[in-house]
Amino acid sequence: MRLLLCFLLILPLAVSAQTFEQSYEGIKNLNLTTGSGDIIVKKSSGSQVTLMLEHSFGDSYNPSIDQRGDRLIIKDGKNRGNSGDQTYTLMVPDNTNINFTTGSGNISASGLTVDLNGNTGSGDLEFTQMKGEVSINAGSGDLNVSEYDGNLKLNVGSGDATIDGYKGDLTINCGSGDLEAENIAAEIHINAGSGSLELENTTFTGKSALNAGSGTVNVSLGASLKHDLAINAGSGKANLDMNGNSFGGILVLEAEKKKGKIDAPYTFDKTEEIKENGQTKIRKTVKMGNESVKIKIATGSGVASVEK
Repeated sequence: MRLLLCFLLILPLAVSAQTFEQSYEGIKNLNLTTGSGDIIVKKSSGSQVTLMLEHSFGDSYNPSIDQRGDRLIIKDGKNRGNSGDQTYTLMVPDNTNINFTTGSGNISASGLTVDLNGNTGSGDLEFTQMKGEVSINAGSGDLNVSEYDGNLKLNVGSGDATIDGYKGDLTINCGSGDLEAENIAAEIHINAGSGSLELENTTFTGKSALNAGSGTVNVSLGASLKHDLAINAGSGKANLDMNGNSFGGILVLEAEKKKGKIDAPYTFDKTEEIKENGQTKIRKTVKMGNESVKIKIATGSGVASVEK
């Protein structure tokens, strides 16, 4: 009996989930700062902003909330314990400006028009059926985007990205991670230190560039190119599939002479040896039609290729 009593005394006490909910009028700008926890953003049914918080930090925990005119400022409560978790759900009307800073936690938004800016140490990002401007810096985390109309700018240390159905300007800088995208109509700028880039049924609406330090870059067009495009793979295949679309302009393919290869179903007008940074590269150029659009496909030790 004495041993059983001692065992029961050292068991951690279970903390039940606590909830907090409050609505606010006249909010146009919302600032949220939290050490950790998921953030979910949805469209409200009216003009109010409603904050719902579910946490397991104990009865005495409450966030710091300050309304200053049309700005709502939310921060973690000072009496937060070391253990537990929390989820912020924000119900906001369209055209609310949201700024957040969090150490870790998933961020998701769906079904609304909103401007969203934030910094997170780690956590996945998901945006569905959205319009607006989104700019996020993340240490690590995966990105999932579907049915998005607007501008998205993402800087992430590591993480994979999946995008389906996108219109606007897309800018992604990633240290490492793969990207798979389809059904995109956008001006696109992607830089990946390591990882593969796979884009299907892509319509480029502005001058675009795709770069991978190591890994393949494969692009399939959804419409004829009307803007300049650069595709580069440091050590991997860089490929453009015209997918039956016509092209008029200048096509340039480039690869390292000793380790790289050029593969294209065209007769080139010019072949050159170019010396850059102590390396010798082969550059092949062909002009088709009278358009001024320029495509450049380059690789170091991989294959630079084009398919009709």
